[in-house]
Amino acid sequence: MDYGKAGLRQVLTASVFIGIIGVLFILNLVVKPPDVLVSERRKPAKFPELTVNTVLSADFMGKFENYADDRFVFREGFRSIHAFTVFDVYRMTDKSGLYRSETVGLGEFKRVDKTAYAQSAAKIRKVAESPLLEGANIYYSFVPDKSIFAERRLPGFDPALAEEALSGALTGVNYIRLAGTDAISADCFYQTDLH
Repeated sequence: MDYGKAGLRQVLTASVFIGIIGVLFILNLVVKPPDVLVSERRKPAKFPELTVNTVLSADFMGKFENYADDRFVFREGFRSIHAFTVFDVYRMTDKSGLYRSETVGLGEFKRVDKTAYAQSAAKIRKVAESPLLEGANIYYSFVPDKSIFAERRLPGFDPALAEEALSGALTGVNYIRLAGTDAISADCFYQTDLH
């Protein structure tokens, strides 16, 4: 068969592509997956339960995709390249719900969860009302999300909403305000911590 130069280039390109896919497939079978995904601070997904119900409900495939993603060889390298491209090449402000700021480093877009604050307030209230602490001065505070120190206002944590959610449930308990004071600054947070 005479492919000509253009046809030969296409065959060569296809062969290289198939070769790379084949090597990655073999490496995924041979290389042991990590016990912990360090950059994400979590364990990789486990192999999902394979039953007729999980297959019919498509639950198996959704969980299997997470399992395969977490075990892909060179995963961290590909994630780093992707993050570099998003933040440094395209100059986007966020990637997958995370933002990067020169002042505070990497952060997560998080809104005030009033339900979580109500649960925390209930626990504080339970301790404050304990007979063992009768007559004691009890104080509470919360550490604001580091996004309030970012160089530009980002959607996310609102200290005023958090204060409102806690103060309504904790009347009579002394509050120490940290947000908006000199008690806490951007230097108090790790650059790589998402909170």
